[in-house]
Amino acid sequence: MGYAIYQYPQKAYVNKPIPKTKFYENANIPKSIKDAFVSQIQQITWAYKLSPETINLTSTKSLLEIQVFNIQLKTSELDEKVLLSIDKAIFHPIIFQLYFDDKVQVKVAYKRINESDESKWLVEQYFSSEWISINQANEVKTNLPIALDLNGLYEQVLKELLTLKANDGEGIKEQTLRFGLIAQKQKEIEQLQRKIYKEKQFNRKVAMNGQLKKLELELQELIPETTEH
Repeated sequence: MGYAIYQYPQKAYVNKPIPKTKFYENANIPKSIKDAFVSQIQQITWAYKLSPETINLTSTKSLLEIQVFNIQLKTSELDEKVLLSIDKAIFHPIIFQLYFDDKVQVKVAYKRINESDESKWLVEQYFSSEWISINQANEVKTNLPIALDLNGLYEQVLKELLTLKANDGEGIKEQTLRFGLIAQKQKEIEQLQRKIYKEKQFNRKVAMNGQLKKLELELQELIPETTEH
C-alpha cells in the first residue's frame, strides 16, 4: 500500500526546532539511546500542530492534538527506541517525517491512553511508509484524510500505513494488535528456521519441524486472504 505525504494546512505550521537534549537528558534514559540521539539525529523540528484551532476538527476525550515532527537524520537507520523516547515525552500522538539525503519516510506509532492510568500513553506498534525521494513526495502530496474528529483523522493516518487489511468488524486497536502478533510469529518462525538449519540431530530436527508447522498455521490464522502484499 502506498503512502501519500500530506499537505498540512498553513494554519497548523509551527516550524520550531527542539533540542535533542530535551528527550535524552532524563537520567532514566539508557546511555545507548542517548548515544543514538547524538549519532543518528541531526535536527528535530516541531513542524505542525493539528488541533481544533488549526484544522477545524473537534478533539475527543482521548485525543486533543496530533503533532508532526520532522527529523533530519545523520544515517539512513534510526533506532526505534529513539522515537519511543520522543513519543513517551510528548502527551500526544506524533507523525514522524524522517529525512535522509534526498529521501523521506513517514513513521507513526499506534499510541493510546493507558486505560488503568489516563495520565500515561501506551505505544503499541510503529508503522512505516517506504522511503521515497523528496521530489516525488512533493509531487504526490495530498490533503489530510476526511474525518469527523481528530481521533478519526489519527485512525485514517494509521490505516494508510497498515499493509494488513482489517477483518470484518475489526477496529484500529484490534487491527494493530494483530499486526504486532503477526510480527512476533514471523520472528519466532525465523528464529526456529535458523535453529533447524544448525541442528545436527535428526530426532531434534523432526521435533523442531513439527513446532515450525504449528507456528506457520498460527501465523496463517492471523492473516486474512485479502491481505495486500
